[in-house]
Amino acid sequence: MTSDDSTTRLMKAVAATGLLLVVAWLAAPKFSNWRSHHLADRLVERIAEAEDTQVKVPLRQLADLGETAIEPLVVAAASERAAVATIARQILDEKIAAWKLLDKDASNEAVATLAIALATHLEKFGTTGKLWAERIALTMIELSDRYPAWQTYVLLEHCSRILAAVPPQGPSLRTLATRPEIGDFPARDQFSAPVPKLESLTRSSEGSLEILTRLQPGIRQDTQNRLTLVTPRRHEAGGSDSRPLDWLPRQNSEAHLNPPPFASDPPPKSLSQKTENATPEPTGSADSQVIDIPTPQDMATRADTLRRLSSDELLLRLHEANFYEAGIIRTVLGKRGFSEAEVALRQQLATPNANDRLRLVETVSQLPASTARRLLRWLLDDESGDVRLRALTALATTNAPDLGELARKLAISDQDPRVAKLASRLLRRK
Repeated sequence: MTSDDSTTRLMKAVAATGLLLVVAWLAAPKFSNWRSHHLADRLVERIAEAEDTQVKVPLRQLADLGETAIEPLVVAAASERAAVATIARQILDEKIAAWKLLDKDASNEAVATLAIALATHLEKFGTTGKLWAERIALTMIELSDRYPAWQTYVLLEHCSRILAAVPPQGPSLRTLATRPEIGDFPARDQFSAPVPKLESLTRSSEGSLEILTRLQPGIRQDTQNRLTLVTPRRHEAGGSDSRPLDWLPRQNSEAHLNPPPFASDPPPKSLSQKTENATPEPTGSADSQVIDIPTPQDMATRADTLRRLSSDELLLRLHEANFYEAGIIRTVLGKRGFSEAEVALRQQLATPNANDRLRLVETVSQLPASTARRLLRWLLDDESGDVRLRALTALATTNAPDLGELARKLAISDQDPRVAKLASRLLRRK
C-alpha cells in the first residue's frame, strides 16, 4: 500500500465524517422538535387518563418541555375538568410572570405562540375561562412594546381577536332608560282605560265643592260661578246646530284630551298611597356592604408604619392586606427595586405546597442573575430541606458575591445534612 492510497483514504474518511457532522447538525433541531412533540402527546394522554388528584405531576412535566407545551397547556386550561384547568392556568400564569423578567429575545417566540394558541382555542373556554384569557391577553399587550414591529403586529392581531370574543361584564356606564318611539305605541283599542266622555270633563266635583264649603262658607257659589264661565253653552233644542263643545277641534279631539301614555310609565297613585310611600326606598341591594375608605391621614400613617418593615415582612403581609394597604406595600417594594412580576412570583413561591415551590425553583433559576439571586436567597430560609437544597444549588450557578457567607451560615446552622454538606463543599471551593 503506497502513501498516496493512505492519504486518499484518510481524506475520504475525513470528508465522510464532516458530512455526517453537518447532517447531524442540521437534523438535530428537527429531531429535538419531534421528540418534544412526541413526549407532549404521551403526557396529554396520561393527563386524560389520570384522576383529578393525579394530574398535577404530568402537567408539570408537560410544562418543562418549553415552547412545545404551550398549546397543549392552553387546551388543558380550557378543559371542563376543574382540576386540570386550574393547574394549567396556574402554570401559564407562572410562565407569563417569568417572561416579564426574561430578555425580549428569550421570550418573544413563546409569547407569540401563547397568543396564537389562545386565539385558536378560545371558543372552548367558558365564561370564567374567557375572562382569564382576557387578562392574559392584556398582559401580552403590555409585553408587545419590547418586540420588533412585525412580531408586535402578529401579537396584537391575535390579542385583539381574544378581546373581541370575550363578552362584556357588568352594566354599561352610559346605559339610559329608553322610552318607546312614537311608532311603537299599541293601537287605541289595546288600552284598558276607557276614553271618558267629553261632557263629564266639564262637570264639577260635588265632593270637592262640599269640602271647600266646609272650610270656607260662601265659596260654593263663587266656585260654581267660575265653572259656569268655562262650561260650554249648549244651543237650544230647536237650534240649527246642536253639537256640543264647539270650542274643541273637530278632529282628534279625544287624542288632545287623552294622549296615549308611555308603556314604561307606572300607573298613577292615589293621594293616600303617595302619603304612605313618602319614605324614600333604599337604592342599594340588601346584600351591599359599607366599604371603609381610609382618610389621607390614615393612609399616611399606614405608609410610615409599612416603610419600617423589611421586604420579607412586606411580602408576607401582602397576602392578607386589603386593597388600600396592598397598594402601599407595592409602592414601597417598587421603590426598593422589586418589579411587579417579581412580587407576583414571590407570592407564588409562598404557596404552602412544598412540591410547587420546588418546581418554581427551576423557573427562578432561568431569570436574570440579579433577580434570581434575590429570590433564591429568600428560598434558603424555606422550611423544606429539598427546596433549600435546590435553591442553594441554583444559587451556586449565579456567581453570587455573598455565596461564601451564605454557605458558611448554612454549613453551621442548617439541620438538613444534605444542605450542610453542599454548603461545606461550596465553602471549600471559595
